[in-house]
Amino acid sequence: MHRLKVLGLAMLALVAVSAVASASASAALPEYSATATLSGTSGVSTLTTVGSSTTIVCKKDKFTGTTTGSSKASTFKVTFEECEAGGAKCKTGETAGIITSEGTGTLGYISKEAKTVGVSLAPKEVVITCGVLKAKVKGTFICAVTPVNTSTTSFKQKCEVSSKGVQKISKFEGGSAQSLEATFSTTFEQAALETEEAITASVAGEIKA
Repeated sequence: MHRLKVLGLAMLALVAVSAVASASASAALPEYSATATLSGTSGVSTLTTVGSSTTIVCKKDKFTGTTTGSSKASTFKVTFEECEAGGAKCKTGETAGIITSEGTGTLGYISKEAKTVGVSLAPKEVVITCGVLKAKVKGTFICAVTPVNTSTTSFKQKCEVSSKGVQKISKFEGGSAQSLEATFSTTFEQAALETEEAITASVAGEIKA
C-alpha cells in the first residue's frame, strides 16, 4: 500500500512538472527558431500623422537586420530612398532623399488563438529635414509578419494603417497600446507608417507560434 501511495505521488509530481514545462514553453512563444541575418526591400512607404497635412513619401527602401534563435528579439536598419514631402527632398543625414531608421524588434501575438504574429518595432528617435521643414519621429509600432510555423527563408512584414496617422494594429493581445509619434511643428501627435517589406533570411527558420 505504501509503495502504491509513493508511486501515485511520483506520477502526480511528474504530471505537474510536465504541465509547468509545457506552460513555460507556450509562454515563450512566439519566437524565432534560428539566428540569421536579414535583407529586404519594399515599394512605396508613407508616414502620416492624425493632424498634419504633411506626408512623407519614400519610393523604395533597403532593409537589413538580424534575428536571434529561441528568442523574440531582432534588430533592423532601413534605408528609405527617394523620400519627399511637399515637393522637397527629405533626409536624416547629408544625402538628400535618404532617410535612415534603425532599432530593435520584439515578436508578440496579435491573436494567440488564430496564431497571428506581429513584430513591435522600436526605432531610435530621428530628425528628418525636408527643405525648410523639420520633423521628429519616435515611438513604437506593430507590423504583421508571415508566415508562421513554416520553415522558410522568405518572410513578409506588413505595416498597415486604418486611417491617416493610425496604425491598423495598435497592440499585442493582452498588451498596451503602441504608436509612433511625430511632430512637424512643436507638438508630437500620433503617426503611422505604411509599408510592406519582402524579407530574406540567410538561413531557413520559422517564426514559432
